[in-house]
Amino acid sequence: MKRPLSRLVLGFVLLSGLVVAQNELTSASLYGRSMYGRCSYNDACQISIATISNVSLTVEPTVDGVITIDEDEVNVITNSSAGYTMTLESSSATENSLEGVVDELTAVSGTPASPSVLTGNEWGYRIDDFSGFGAGPTSAVTNQPSSSLTFAGMPLLGSAATIKTTSSSATLGDTTYVWYGARADFGVAPDTYTQTVLYTVVAL
Repeated sequence: MKRPLSRLVLGFVLLSGLVVAQNELTSASLYGRSMYGRCSYNDACQISIATISNVSLTVEPTVDGVITIDEDEVNVITNSSAGYTMTLESSSATENSLEGVVDELTAVSGTPASPSVLTGNEWGYRIDDFSGFGAGPTSAVTNQPSSSLTFAGMPLLGSAATIKTTSSSATLGDTTYVWYGARADFGVAPDTYTQTVLYTVVAL
């Protein structure tokens, strides 16, 4: 018999900031964070970050489990000639699972250097061609029986993972595709499961 639909939803809060050459702390918007930084030749340096939307992963579990994968597009604009670094982490220092009312989907145990396939009721992120993730290509799938793609677990707040480092300006914008995957079987109750991920970019 078919079970009711479980919706697994990832919600994101955007962090952005203004970096100035004199290492001054500059106020940011309500959902922002200011950064310290230094620009080449002491010129004023600006950096901004934006994502397309919340990422929503809809999963209809089966006895053996199914996987749903979708992307977030993170766009950075900066005039820093030295480039920038981007990190991500959970908004919580103690919890990196997808949380429901009763159950949770735990973060996969893999890391960017040594990612893992999703098993059981797990979730994670991956970036094609970065660290140990492999080339992919990753594409969006819904309720796929299995996947050989590997994922990393979301680091806790305060232990952010660096997911990109560049060495040149991005005045026209530079997009990073962050893929999120969730796997669920009948071991979790139908519910909406959420987690908030913080992206941070700093000009070099």
